[in-house]
Amino acid sequence: MEKRLKPALGPYTKLYLGLVALFIIGGSIASALYPDYITPVLAVAGALSILALAKLSHYAYLHYFTDYVIDDSEISTVYGIWAKDENHVPIEKIEDYSIVRTVTGKILGITDIGIQTARGERGFEVVLRSIREKDAEEIDVMLDRLTRIRAK
Repeated sequence: MEKRLKPALGPYTKLYLGLVALFIIGGSIASALYPDYITPVLAVAGALSILALAKLSHYAYLHYFTDYVIDDSEISTVYGIWAKDENHVPIEKIEDYSIVRTVTGKILGITDIGIQTARGERGFEVVLRSIREKDAEEIDVMLDRLTRIRAK
């Protein structure tokens, strides 16, 4: 059985475009209330909007140029545009895995999954970022089954 995934983009798009709208509307209201400060207020609103769009572009890059493949023998991550970086972790090398749920992730319905091997001395060998909660549950069941089969 093989499962192919991409990092989620939709929840981040809604979040960051909503923030941009909030910054622009808030800046417009503030500049109408305080016309003497229109330039700095709109500059701050514009700067915050640019930062939000820059963060959104990071998640868009992850979505379009990252693939996760989980099958019965290994977990693979492939990312990059021209030069593809690949990381393959055999199932028999997995010592532990962790599903990381942050507050923002719970609100957006996404999570990260960290895969630990003996080779990854500090932290996780592979991290599957921005996985939808539904897919994370399937991966949890799949990894649990595969690591139990290996342990026998």
